[in-house]
Amino acid sequence: RHILARNFFLHPDYADDPHMPPCMRDYHLARFTEMYETTKRVDFDEWHRTEPAPQVDKQAVRDGREGRKHNVQLAFISQNHT
Repeated sequence: RHILARNFFLHPDYADDPHMPPCMRDYHLARFTEMYETTKRVDFDEWHRTEPAPQVDKQAVRDGREGRKHNVQLAFISQNHT
């Protein structure tokens, strides 16, 4: 999830971070704005295999709560019906 979706949750406000070098703000503002305005989708296939890893479930819950604010759609595919 981190490798594929790490930029999905960027927000244009992050370019105002005081640690951001001023010479890089315009570049990152454009990048963050484009990512923020784009509809993204994350599909989790074989979701039942994550059962032994509760931290994965916690991340998915957080993504579900915050994803709508960032135009991120989530899908969970599993062979287990529970």
